[in-house]
Amino acid sequence: MDQAISAYQRAYDIARNIGWEPGLSNCLCRLGWVKLEQGMRAEAEELLCESVHIARNSHAAEILGMALYWLGNCFQAQGRHEEAISALEESSSVYQNLAPNFGLKLADTAALLADCKSTLGHKQEALAWYDTAIAEWRKGGYGSEGEISECLAKKDAILTEMKRGDEGSLHGETSS
Repeated sequence: MDQAISAYQRAYDIARNIGWEPGLSNCLCRLGWVKLEQGMRAEAEELLCESVHIARNSHAAEILGMALYWLGNCFQAQGRHEEAISALEESSSVYQNLAPNFGLKLADTAALLADCKSTLGHKQEALAWYDTAIAEWRKGGYGSEGEISECLAKKDAILTEMKRGDEGSLHGETSS
């Protein structure tokens, strides 16, 4: 991880020196991701917030979607689900506008958003976001069976909890 930080820091310095804002935002996002992976959530949040700000100002939609996704991930890791939902909803909107080439990123974002919605008790909304994730992974293929099965299992649990077990069983059967 130290080599990754060093490489991203060098790239950040170059992007800053030449005034390349999308590159700067990308480096900040990736540095934030590494810090998040290391458990340094406060540092990750700071880097990711700065990445989001620069991506917005430079109209770098792909980087904005990615930075918002990781910021949502960072908030979720801190138990800040409302803030995570806000970041993830914006990320999903960005990816929907960039479609069809960003379906797998939209799927990842939708699944994390569904998890946050479910945690806060917004079960119906969680189901809809799991459906979005499943649909995008199915469109993209690429060995997403594990992710699809996980979403179907989570949907099954929610539907069972909502006393819609018959519908949950139907979804559970399709996960295999």
